[in-house]
Amino acid sequence: MKTDMTRHLLALVTILVAVAGIGMLSGVGWVVWSFVSTTQTVQARQAMLPPLPSVRPAAAPTATVEPPRLIPPTVTATPLPTATPMPTALPLLPLDALRIPAINLARPVLPAPFVAGAWDVPQYAVGHHTDSGQPGDGTNIVLNGHVGGSDPVFADLALLQPGDVLWLYRGTLATAYVVSDTLRIQVVGAAPDQVGAEAERLLSPTDHEVVTLITCWPPSGPNAFDQRLIVRAVRQEEQP
Repeated sequence: MKTDMTRHLLALVTILVAVAGIGMLSGVGWVVWSFVSTTQTVQARQAMLPPLPSVRPAAAPTATVEPPRLIPPTVTATPLPTATPMPTALPLLPLDALRIPAINLARPVLPAPFVAGAWDVPQYAVGHHTDSGQPGDGTNIVLNGHVGGSDPVFADLALLQPGDVLWLYRGTLATAYVVSDTLRIQVVGAAPDQVGAEAERLLSPTDHEVVTLITCWPPSGPNAFDQRLIVRAVRQEEQP
């Protein structure tokens, strides 16, 4: 009785194991079938997709190397020395005054041109022959003046002696001259050639600075103005 039960149990176990094996085999088969089916489906879908673009490896970026910049050296300009302007010399004024302390004479000087064969002699002033020199020119400076009339400029010219000083003015610039000699020249009744030669000698330019003062002589009497009174003076620095 016990043996039969044992057999029945073994048969039952065998059946259960068989059933379990079949179930396990069925489960494994289903798993395998599902995996295969899924794989085929994925492969089929992948086959339907468009091909992926080819990807090229990106080139390594090339570094841009800039050439070195040449920076010019800083040059500091050296300022040039400022030239000191030379004072501009003002032009000298023309001769405009005569002063002779020895005879108390102080008069303006005006131009005296040569008109109608004679030198003009201004009234109340000293005349300067316009073709003669100026103080500082180093030549003959010829001055004339009346000895008669209502205001004789050179009334006392005959009183001058060698060594007396006279002054010529160009504005504020004064130049001193020293009387060297006096002389009288006969004009009326003298030979014209002789008078002309003497006048040329006294009125012409000289190689040194000299003042020639001229007036008529004598101032009155029957022979009034028959002569010419000449006084000469040399520049003070040029005295022997």
